[in-house]
Amino acid sequence: MSFPTGNTALHGVTILLLEDHDDTRKALVALLQALGMIVLPAGCIGDAVRLLERASPSLILSDLGLPDGDGYDFIESVRRDPGRDSEALPAVAMSALASPEVRRHALASGFQAFFSKPFDFDLVAVKLVELAAAARASALA
Repeated sequence: MSFPTGNTALHGVTILLLEDHDDTRKALVALLQALGMIVLPAGCIGDAVRLLERASPSLILSDLGLPDGDGYDFIESVRRDPGRDSEALPAVAMSALASPEVRRHALASGFQAFFSKPFDFDLVAVKLVELAAAARASALA
């Protein structure tokens, strides 16, 4: 990882990670924690929903292909949740399906960014920094 390890922009930021593949989830948890993030890992939509009921992450990083549904439906349900300011919760989609249609569908469903797997984690980290900064700025406005 070449993202500057001294960068503290994500230090202490809580992220909900929704990824069903154990090895990928473990690798992403390690990379996100290396950036100083607090990671709430979930392997399915049901786990992610339960985590959202107990915690208030600042970001979401979600796979689109999941065993109990898809990331599109997940983010749409998050956006409809009246109990939180879900429109202000930045979300990034990721998928092994890398077509322009998948990207368009992800963005139309409520994700702010999309990365096709495999991806350069440094680019994801930069996007997470941008989204976290924009969310902080909008919360202060």
